[in-house]
Amino acid sequence: METDAELDRIERHIAECGGAARVRSTDRRTKRALARGVACRRLLRVRNGWYSLPGADPAAVAAVRVGGVRTSTSATRAGGLWTWDDGKLHVAVPLHASRLRLPRAASLCVHWCAELVTGANALPLAVVLLHVAMCQLFENAVAVIDSALNKRLISMRSLETAFAGAPERCRRLLAWCDAASQSGTESLVRVRLRRLGIAVRTQVPIPGVGFVDLLVGNRLVIECDSREFHDKADSYAKDRERDLELIRQGYLPLRLTYGQILFRWHEVEPVILEIVRADRHR
Repeated sequence: METDAELDRIERHIAECGGAARVRSTDRRTKRALARGVACRRLLRVRNGWYSLPGADPAAVAAVRVGGVRTSTSATRAGGLWTWDDGKLHVAVPLHASRLRLPRAASLCVHWCAELVTGANALPLAVVLLHVAMCQLFENAVAVIDSALNKRLISMRSLETAFAGAPERCRRLLAWCDAASQSGTESLVRVRLRRLGIAVRTQVPIPGVGFVDLLVGNRLVIECDSREFHDKADSYAKDRERDLELIRQGYLPLRLTYGQILFRWHEVEPVILEIVRADRHR
């Protein structure tokens, strides 16, 4: 019974750490529980002193096998933040780490991290977001940080402190972030338009409609689908009702799909530029 209780405690600890964690076996009770957990397949031994739960996120397990923990987009995706998948496993390792088990695949990005001590189960979110800023495209990094701010998982003050010694590009990025942004696609469009010199406001309230994603000038409303599949009947009908009311009030609504924003922006940008140059957004 004592061993079962200890094994339950270990499983809870590993689950809280994202499915893979270091377990310090400093007493016989813990050692017996670990041995039993591995024997009955309730635990999997990943690396010396590190264990995972069956069905744990493969990225978390792979990061441990390398010799560190998930960071950058590998960590933000697991944490529920909007994240553009760059196809890489991002792993933070201590500065003086040795015996790294580097996979043959070229999809690994190692972040040598002074904030990570050997054996730590995770990094602070501020450090994870700093790694995002350092390795991702500017607009993608802004979108991830927007997501963290919007979910109130971190404050801008904490980010400014964490970014204080970072390269200028990373510090400059914070000025482009907006906690009001409701989705990554909205963040991407906002950043792209501002880079073109187009003034845009985020989450603007309009009577009879509610909040709209973006407002360019005082007339062009841009709504951004936040998911690849945005075709539920109730959402579809509600979106069209909002568009109808916007038109009735004299606005020019432009609804962009997830695919148009992520993969076909080259078709969207000229349309927006034409509207602005013709002063139809005013």
